[in-house]
Amino acid sequence: MRLRNLLGIVVGAIALSSQAFAIDAPTIDFANQAAIGTARTALISNMYGGARNTLPTTQPTVVQGISDPYSGALGVSLARVDQYTATLADSQTNVSDLYIPATWNGNYVIVNPGHQGACSWPSFSAGYQIPAALTGLLTAHYAVFAENMPNYTPTYPNCGDSTAHAALFSAFGDAAMQLFIEPSVQAMNYWDAHGGNGYYGMMGLSGGGWTTTMVAAVDMRVEVSVPVAGSMPGISFSGCGTNSEDTEQQATNYFTIASYLDQYLMGANGTKRQQTQILNVNDDCCFGPSFWGTCAATYGQTWYAYTAAYFRTVQSSNLVNSYNFVADYCSTQHQISSCALAIAIAAFNSGLGPVTKRVGLLAS
Repeated sequence: MRLRNLLGIVVGAIALSSQAFAIDAPTIDFANQAAIGTARTALISNMYGGARNTLPTTQPTVVQGISDPYSGALGVSLARVDQYTATLADSQTNVSDLYIPATWNGNYVIVNPGHQGACSWPSFSAGYQIPAALTGLLTAHYAVFAENMPNYTPTYPNCGDSTAHAALFSAFGDAAMQLFIEPSVQAMNYWDAHGGNGYYGMMGLSGGGWTTTMVAAVDMRVEVSVPVAGSMPGISFSGCGTNSEDTEQQATNYFTIASYLDQYLMGANGTKRQQTQILNVNDDCCFGPSFWGTCAATYGQTWYAYTAAYFRTVQSSNLVNSYNFVADYCSTQHQISSCALAIAIAAFNSGLGPVTKRVGLLAS
């Protein structure tokens, strides 16, 4: 596989630029474990308007045994497909599907496809390779939670619509952040209550990669996270480069509490927890070298040097269990490439491992 894991090319001479910003500075702000706990609590409090400082215990409504949305086209024998409806704040809902393979290892992986502008997964653009990701994970015997990004009922019915996301923040302010994070939380609550092990995997593309980072930062049950082409530190609030930034990626109050670099660390902090961030070298949308643009002058570094440096910053922290960065040369566009999928499955296999007790979901 034509992949470059920057662990092998970072050298001591590379360091992050001294250029920093009031929000999302490319530096780590945590001095100790207690500071991470404080930030996690503050992030939760921010998105729930101070009404709570722990994640909700709400569970979704689950309809078991719906028709396979792909009508067998994934090419994997399925035990069942279930539909999850998460009831959220401000009269919003999130509807997503759980695919359970006929041969299941008992583990769950959340997959978020990002800004697809549609709720029906079979309608997604083929170039993103989302069906291949589902097939690969199901073939590896994982139950896959196909999680939609928010829509805005009733005005913007399409999931993963950037216009809808801007409208959510305009209408609900900081509280809109919970609409991106809580569907994952509710799903894990349901699994915990129905025989799950209390630790899960998550990966996503684009806005789904961003969501993966956000969820892993606040919910430690996400033991293995693999965000793909979802974010870079020091970009969203700096104005440099030509990345297409979405409203949720620039939530000032949220990222003032913990920057992107901080949240990478938070997702890799804790016993057995690991995060592997993947950026596509040939990306035609977001966060690849061709979108670095004026950031080269802002930071005085190439994309390659900058990503290597921030990887080293996170990876070398004594607060991290396991953090890796991969520059994916296999990708031909904004997508989950076959190489990225292989890395994700390997991470889930090593990090999640066999279940330690009988999973009772199929009997529930």
